[in-house]
Amino acid sequence: LSATAGNGEAVVAFTAGNNGGAAISNYEYSVDAGDTWVAFNPAVTGSPVTVSGLANGTAHSIVLRAVNGVGVGPASQAVSATPITVPAAPTGLSASAGNAEVVIGFVAGDNGGAAITNYEYSVDAGQTWVAFNPAVVSSPVTIVGLTNGVSYSMALRAINGAGAGFSSTAVVVTPQYPVPTVSASDVRVTELAGRVLVEWSPPTSEDVAPITGYQVLVDGEVACTVAATDPLSCAFDDLDPEVAYEISVVVLTDGGIGPQVTEPDVSPLPVIPIPSLSLPSLLLLGLMMLGLGVFGSRRRSIGAC
Repeated sequence: LSATAGNGEAVVAFTAGNNGGAAISNYEYSVDAGDTWVAFNPAVTGSPVTVSGLANGTAHSIVLRAVNGVGVGPASQAVSATPITVPAAPTGLSASAGNAEVVIGFVAGDNGGAAITNYEYSVDAGQTWVAFNPAVVSSPVTIVGLTNGVSYSMALRAINGAGAGFSSTAVVVTPQYPVPTVSASDVRVTELAGRVLVEWSPPTSEDVAPITGYQVLVDGEVACTVAATDPLSCAFDDLDPEVAYEISVVVLTDGGIGPQVTEPDVSPLPVIPIPSLSLPSLLLLGLMMLGLGVFGSRRRSIGAC
């Protein structure tokens, strides 16, 4: 006898013994090494035979005996078979997006009677499948090599000795760059007559995500946006000299907004009106104002960040 296990069944092939002088009319089988017997219905008279109604994952000791007009013959030697089927679908998928990767937690489905040897994942709702390498046999699993900013429809299925199991319900997730940790460096704020000039340099270290630009905030509100390829400065001509402003610079990346570099208590210098005078008088007035330091600026450097 030789047995091939299937889903809840076993197909048993055999070589028939001597019929005892009368035609074989049926066979009987036992799944408990001959303690109890069941006749095939409908009757079968040759090899192979299919024994069904078996429990997946349980080893069954199967024996056969032939039936003719005289009665039942002697039992065969026992052959062991453990029916299995493909695993049930994983359930309860939860996805956590990372940098070009996704971590998926799940509840394993029934193993179909055989140990789970690996899982496969799909990033396109089950159209194509990839086995984990090295193999993974439990939750969670990590799927790498993804593109940040792209939404994926993730599904999982288990593998056992019977093959690939049923697919889970897909979960949609979008990998993302992490929030930036770098900030602008050498931020300089120059207070001029009627104007505030803000200048800065790129961060002194690289971030995971490429820098796309910068923003300057005045009292927490975005007042200026600069692309990473543009000159790194912003000028403000509409600020009140009587008001102290908080000026901040932040880095922009595909992962979000970086930490602020802030200078408090910033105000433009007052604008001194120049009266209508003759040229000699204007020259004299200018020399006097220069001597008094009326024309000038205040410059602050926040330093490298």
